[in-house]
Amino acid sequence: KFEGQTTSMMGLEKPWFMLKNPGLLSIPIGFLVTILLSLFTRDRRSDEMWDELYVRQNTGINAEGAQAH
Repeated sequence: KFEGQTTSMMGLEKPWFMLKNPGLLSIPIGFLVTILLSLFTRDRRSDEMWDELYVRQNTGINAEGAQAH
């Protein structure tokens, strides 16, 4: 505490984990949450467009020509 002020955003008396660098936990947890959310909240429109994209990337159908710079 700093002279009567609490240093916790959540009002905790003690930290949950006694770490000097909280990134050791927060970064891997954030990465895991991002992966799980991307797997469980799929965009239906993207799934519908995947077959078209797969054909286009392998055959070049409807591909634009190179542009001069």
